[in-house]
Amino acid sequence: MIRFAALIGASAIALGACAPTGGQVVSIPEEAIVAFDGKTEEEIMTRVAPAAFIASFEKVCEANVDNLAGALALLKSDGYILLADSGDVTAYAHPDGKPVFGFGGRNPRKPEVCMVMSRNSANLRSVTEAYANKLPNVLEVPIAGLAPGAEKAWLPGDGAETLYLTVNRTDPSLGEIFAFAIGKI
Repeated sequence: MIRFAALIGASAIALGACAPTGGQVVSIPEEAIVAFDGKTEEEIMTRVAPAAFIASFEKVCEANVDNLAGALALLKSDGYILLADSGDVTAYAHPDGKPVFGFGGRNPRKPEVCMVMSRNSANLRSVTEAYANKLPNVLEVPIAGLAPGAEKAWLPGDGAETLYLTVNRTDPSLGEIFAFAIGKI
């Protein structure tokens, strides 16, 4: 029997880390219900080691920032399953507990933001900040308080119209959910 409450909880957590979903209808596909049968929220939204978190971000989000549809295709070819969809934000999870990914934007067919998400650990924040601060001529952009959970944002000074962002949301059952995002501005 599926722990449907856990699936709903993990879906809401993932979408909530991407963007506020207040008032939006969230759908959970049948494929996700089957794939995550019997799993807890903790098994769907796992803790990820900092090195794996950054490697996942680089491989899926950063390498495909100019083609986020390609990032989605990469995830699907790796066995990721659509976990939840709120219309403008989608979340993908892997049955083996790999990092969860979120995509968002004004047009669901053409996502503008990609993020990797994990239950927080003490090192995730410092690793992402160190990563962002290594960008060429990076400029930290004040963002705290402008969006729910948004903590820090950086613009690389290389002329690319790219924004890096960290988001931290708290969930009653899982604690802190940390996300590292990239998008075109």
